[in-house]
Amino acid sequence: MTKSERDAYNHQLRAAAKRLGLPLRGDIESNIIRYCKEELGKWIAAHGQPETLTELLELVTASLNLDIKEVRDEIDLNQLLRNIPPAVEPGMALLATELDDQTDAVILQRQHHQAWERPFLAVINCRGWHALRRYFSKWHEVVHLILDGKQLRFAFRRTPSERREPEEVLVDRIAGVLAFYPGIFEPAFRREIERAGRLSFDMVDAVRKKVAPEASRYATLLACLRHCDHPVYFVRAKIGYKRNEEKLLADYGTTLFPKECPLPKPKLRVHEVAHSHAVEQLGIRIHKNMEIPQTSVVATALRGATGLIHRGGEKLESWRTSSTGPIGYGEIEVEAFSIDEEVWALIHLREGIRGRR
Repeated sequence: MTKSERDAYNHQLRAAAKRLGLPLRGDIESNIIRYCKEELGKWIAAHGQPETLTELLELVTASLNLDIKEVRDEIDLNQLLRNIPPAVEPGMALLATELDDQTDAVILQRQHHQAWERPFLAVINCRGWHALRRYFSKWHEVVHLILDGKQLRFAFRRTPSERREPEEVLVDRIAGVLAFYPGIFEPAFRREIERAGRLSFDMVDAVRKKVAPEASRYATLLACLRHCDHPVYFVRAKIGYKRNEEKLLADYGTTLFPKECPLPKPKLRVHEVAHSHAVEQLGIRIHKNMEIPQTSVVATALRGATGLIHRGGEKLESWRTSSTGPIGYGEIEVEAFSIDEEVWALIHLREGIRGRR
């Protein structure tokens, strides 16, 4: 985040805190997140503890007078427009053009609803790859309403899939917490990890089935990482190039002597990485775009059948960078499987492991 981006984000934090009547000092982001969690706690105290996060979402949307509709195809969209015709609710006329492939959701404040109808309507894009984000998209719209407080600032609002504006970044951060509300998620996580012994893909699926059936496997896994007390990395790996190799490839077509510049070969590299808090104390860093060892279980999984889980132990010292060598020393346990031309892996750092000196 650049200085200008950080300044813009801090400005948004202060604006949101002011709308909610929160102090403009200390850790403002944490104060806002705490406020939103407390709001959920009030609704739960008034209506009872839901068993699942889906039930919690239904409770919250009812408390906010928000109606949520999912659109999976043109049939769903046309049915929604018949039920709420633009002639009655003019904002609906924008749906066909605004709910495109660059949009996760739209929300509008209805101007002509019946007494029994909710005044806010969120339409969630569930077409194609957007369907994987539908649970998070719902919580994103919920957080927008919570942050508006009593100062509602929209009649029609579009939520883009690429969220770079400071307000959208803040809403995403809060939604990531509320979507896996600790009061419901953490007890289920603790039960399953105690039963399994450690974080695993099967354990994540068990937690998801119990309390977060609408959430994606990916989002549930990241939530589990946030609650995990053991040192573990999550890695998504893909075939790709180093940054300087990408530049070389971009320049290759313009060079006068292409034969003197042999093309680099793509390798299996870290595309995305996340970790539990316990990792931070060990000084071991798996970083983005790092090459995956050819001998690793992660590389084996790429060559295996899609969805088949591979498990095994290996030496951390085989994980190396071209500039500094091994990232650490000791034994690690790896669990990995391939999916859609990439590999997902959980890397457990065993006792006695140490970082690079």
